Amino acid sequence: MKRLITLLCCIVAISLIAQVDAQQAKKSLQVAVYPFDAVGVKSNVALVITNAVARELKKSKKLRIRDQQSTRAAIEQIGLAQSGHCTEDTCRVEAGKILKAQKLVMGSIEKLKENFYTVSMRVVDVQTADTEYEVARDCPCSDIVEVRNMATKLAHETILVYLETGKKPEAAAAPPPVPAPPSPPRAAGPAPPTVSPAGKGALVITTSPPGADIYLDAAPMGKTPKTLANIPAGTHRLTLVMGGYTTLNKGVEVHAGRKATIREILVRQTGSINISSTPPGAGIWIDAKYIGKTPKKMPGMPVGKHKIKISLRDYRDYAGEVTVEANETAEVKQTLKGLPGRILVTSTPGGADVFIDRKKVGATPYSGQLSSGSHSVRVSKQGYRSAEEIVTIQPNKPRTLDVTLKKGPDYGEMVHVPAGEFRMGCNKKVDKQCSKDEKPYHKVHLDAFYIDKYEVTVEQYAACVRAGKCKKPNAGGTCNWGKSDRGNHPINCVDWYQAKSYCEWTGRRLPTEAEWEKAARGTDGRKYPWGNQKATCDYAVMNENNQSGCGRGSTWPVGGKPRGASPYGAMDMAGNVWEWCADWYDEKYYRNSPNRNPKGPSSGKARVLRGGSWNGSPNGLRSSPRGRRDPDFRHDNLGFRCARTL
Repeated sequence: MKRLITLLCCIVAISLIAQVDAQQAKKSLQVAVYPFDAVGVKSNVALVITNAVARELKKSKKLRIRDQQSTRAAIEQIGLAQSGHCTEDTCRVEAGKILKAQKLVMGSIEKLKENFYTVSMRVVDVQTADTEYEVARDCPCSDIVEVRNMATKLAHETILVYLETGKKPEAAAAPPPVPAPPSPPRAAGPAPPTVSPAGKGALVITTSPPGADIYLDAAPMGKTPKTLANIPAGTHRLTLVMGGYTTLNKGVEVHAGRKATIREILVRQTGSINISSTPPGAGIWIDAKYIGKTPKKMPGMPVGKHKIKISLRDYRDYAGEVTVEANETAEVKQTLKGLPGRILVTSTPGGADVFIDRKKVGATPYSGQLSSGSHSVRVSKQGYRSAEEIVTIQPNKPRTLDVTLKKGPDYGEMVHVPAGEFRMGCNKKVDKQCSKDEKPYHKVHLDAFYIDKYEVTVEQYAACVRAGKCKKPNAGGTCNWGKSDRGNHPINCVDWYQAKSYCEWTGRRLPTEAEWEKAARGTDGRKYPWGNQKATCDYAVMNENNQSGCGRGSTWPVGGKPRGASPYGAMDMAGNVWEWCADWYDEKYYRNSPNRNPKGPSSGKARVLRGGSWNGSPNGLRSSPRGRRDPDFRHDNLGFRCARTL
């Protein structure tokens, strides 16, 4: 029974002690010792000094010192260990916040010359990031043990006292200098002066890091470390300037016949770098050091130029340079270029011509490298209908395309118009000639489609007539039918029904009015297919200065005005001949038309015409005017082109 009572008493006592310790811990000042900077010495020397200072501070019952392992973990958490760029207070304070410290002790060990060091320490408030107290001492020490002992003593006499009491003690006197060897006997004569001339003193100025430009009363005095002799007694203005560091200005007091020592720790200027890439997840190297993956923001970067490398598998590396300015964020946004892939195109029957992005590259079976991204691939063979697809090549990946060609006429090249939104109607910002039926200017979304690159030619239409699927157009006058030199001119003098029959014979259809307008103007609301420049014969076959057909009095061969190409590469979308569209015409249709794939009214008396002609005015060449005619109307300024769904 006695043993049980004794055991219970022990448990109660231990619990009470633990509670007291916990309460004491809450009252204790939470302190973290940040790894000291090494200037002119190896990093392991700074580590020895850091650990010695931390051990000395741990002896205090009023302080709770974070262990060094936790401090290193906090540094790694904010990416500082990998970047190697946390040489300023901003990111160090972030580490202090992670450690939930109230005060941060940091410092440096600097070797000024052989057997001569300077140890500096300071206390920083984690919440305000302000330096509250700092102290430095020179050490004419012969080895690292002496430096460690001096640093330990300095921490005990100054930093520890300040953290425990909040009072700023004066730094203890530095160890006595190493005695100089006896001077050799000199010749008789007056002794040299041992002090500065009357009314003058001296300044010994050192900085961490060294090499700062010294200005005293705005006059250049050299670089730190430096002793300035024969300085008139009194107050002077000292300025220290060093690239990448905050300029220091302060008043200094010079006393006659005395030497004052000034030691300053320069504050590094920093900014941030925000790095992103498309696609994300790419590795980032700054100044040859890996710091993580995109997207990533790097605070606390020293001002100046830094080399950036962004790397992702199957993509080309990006290498560049970024300039960081003080307290600013530099943006690095890169769209990485994929490595080429490879495409294999096969067909039935074989031996068909292969066109990639409108350029002939060979015949099936075709194999070759192709840049990553979307490409237009067309396969054609005489006596068969062409097959055309948009293929996407993934970076550094293979892609196969196998097509079966169907017998029928080869209707020539088409251009791809991707799915998406555009604005339809007259854009008042660039066009002052808007008609009522062109309003309102409204958004329309279309699915992807193909449209003929060129207007249907006389030669192409003749193949349909020979096949017995199309009726002959009108001939004579300025109609192109029946003229031996007009084979590559647009077919004209055809009505809507003839245009529809030809497109269906080739396995396609007439474009809707909305498809025609998007193919003509793209998505930027331009006035003409080529942009907003004035319509002239440089861009279109038109009536300019009363010269119809740009002086020829007729149509031109299709594609004769390449400067007038639309954003998607369609030719003659303005001029040469008006073009039939699939829609019925309604003057008020835009007021209530669907905003997705509109196909026009369900009925009407006239069909829509678009694009202007060889004998028309510049007004009709705009991309938004809406012409209309009875579907059985034929004229020498009227033709068509075909479209097909993707």
